[in-house]
Amino acid sequence: FNVLMKYNIMPYPKEILSFNLNNNPNSPHLLRRISEHKNMNYGKANEDIIGVKTLIEASPPLPKYEEIKDIGGIEQRIIKRFERDMDAIQSLKWNYCGKNGTEIETPTTYTEFEQAKIKITWTSYPIRQLKTPAKRKASKKKPPENK
Repeated sequence: FNVLMKYNIMPYPKEILSFNLNNNPNSPHLLRRISEHKNMNYGKANEDIIGVKTLIEASPPLPKYEEIKDIGGIEQRIIKRFERDMDAIQSLKWNYCGKNGTEIETPTTYTEFEQAKIKITWTSYPIRQLKTPAKRKASKKKPPENK
C-alpha cells in the first residue's frame, strides 16, 4: 500500500466508460492503449505518436490479419473498423503520420496501414507536472521501500 501511494495515478478519459460496445467495440481498448502510451512518454517528443500495429494488438475484438488473410475483406474487417472506432473517440483527434509526426496519405494497403503511425491531438487531457531530469534519475535508482 505504501509503495502504491507514492505512484502517480494514470489519467484515463471519462469517456472510456461510456462507449457503446455494440457500435464501437474497439474504442475502449484503443483509448486505453493511447492513454497508457501518453502516460509512459509524457513530456517526450513521441508522447502523442503511436504505431497502428501497437493499437491493433491492444484490441482483441479486431480480427488478426493472419486469421483472415485467406478469406479476404481485410479493408472492411480491420482497417475500416479501426478507423470507425478511432473516430468514435471524442476526447481526441487523430490522423495518420510518418515516423516523426509528419502527416501522410491514408494507407492503401494493409502493409502500409500496419506500418503507419497515428498522431494524436487531445481535446482534453489532464495537465500534469513534468519530472525534472534529476527526479527521473532518482526515481530509477531508488528501489521502493518495503514496510
